[in-house]
Amino acid sequence: MENLDKRLEKIELTMRSIENIKTAEPSAYFYIRLKARMEAKLQNNKISIPWFAKPQYAFSILGCLLILNAFTFFGLKNRFSKITEPAYTSYSSYISDTQ
Repeated sequence: MENLDKRLEKIELTMRSIENIKTAEPSAYFYIRLKARMEAKLQNNKISIPWFAKPQYAFSILGCLLILNAFTFFGLKNRFSKITEPAYTSYSSYISDTQ
């Protein structure tokens, strides 16, 4: 019982301290600084193009990809042109060759 009374008293003290709390107010120059920061951001807000959308980078990447594709194509073409498959004239010649 005594323990309950102490708890109720602590709760009552906490509630009274909450009632005395005032709302927080910004400093006197907060809105002036905020407005100045927003205006500076608007003035410096340039439309920035991503690096991959700039022509010099786009054409460089495109050129590298085309060169890579050409090397791949001609390399594979030369590799597969050297492979010769035997021409089978009948099924029996294929069977005899694979056994």
